[in-house]
Amino acid sequence: MDFLKIRASATVMNTDMAITRYYAYEDIFNYSTTYTWGDGTRSNNSTAQSVTGNKNLFYEKRNEFNIGLDAAFLNKSLLVDLNVFRGTRSDQVVIRNNAYPAYLGGLNPYDNYGEDRYGGIELAVTWRKQLTNDLLLETGASMMYVKTKVLKRDENWGFDYQYRAGKSLTAT
Repeated sequence: MDFLKIRASATVMNTDMAITRYYAYEDIFNYSTTYTWGDGTRSNNSTAQSVTGNKNLFYEKRNEFNIGLDAAFLNKSLLVDLNVFRGTRSDQVVIRNNAYPAYLGGLNPYDNYGEDRYGGIELAVTWRKQLTNDLLLETGASMMYVKTKVLKRDENWGFDYQYRAGKSLTAT
């Protein structure tokens, strides 16, 4: 063994990548239709709420953990890079259509809800051979295996097979 490095990292990160509009925590009102009264000669614009805000809205959270190994063998001709990782995305920013009754008009606010878990392994192996002073031959292969799972979703379906919670993120 010519070289060995073992590494680990962990992070808790807040991200706003999933928030698709500015000021999602505020209510938004717009001019709506015009209404008339009296003999029809008088009119006025109405104001209607177009977006419901959520004052408690916060960033989506990502927790990640990684353990890795870098090694070199045979006069640094054989290089191995191995990583094992696991993470969760929680408090996902979503519109919870099943949490609010329809008589509220469908103006559902963004909410922190939803959680996914993922983990896996990544391996890269490289072979190097110095043929001449100016020529280096290098070839390698890499692979990755990832397993995901939906832990929490806002869903209300008629049949059990339609629920995503408990299944892979890529399950259809």
